[in-house]
Amino acid sequence: TMARWFTTAFIAVEPATIAQMAATLRQMSPAGYLGCCAALRDADLRAAAAQVRSDCLVVTGRLDMATPPEAGAWLAATIPGARLVEFGAAHLSYVECAAACTDAVLAFLLAGRAGA
Repeated sequence: TMARWFTTAFIAVEPATIAQMAATLRQMSPAGYLGCCAALRDADLRAAAAQVRSDCLVVTGRLDMATPPEAGAWLAATIPGARLVEFGAAHLSYVECAAACTDAVLAFLLAGRAGA
């Protein structure tokens, strides 16, 4: 799972973070984790995406195997007015690129506040 959630480069330079994430995963109920994975696999919410009317920031990792960047690009193009930001990360951009992801989210939130 760590190899799907993080890039090889991040795994190599952040062993403590990887160990913490792996420990958290090991503490989960296997049945609960598998049930969540099945629900995510089976949920097809594409038709609902165009109905979103809230400001939306779509965050994606260019190296994400679980949710490829093409899926994020599609989502951003489908939600009216959505913005897309991509990081050189795998699935967990908010961990792998924490500072840049935080900056992007804050900029998005503050821009929305300025327009209110």
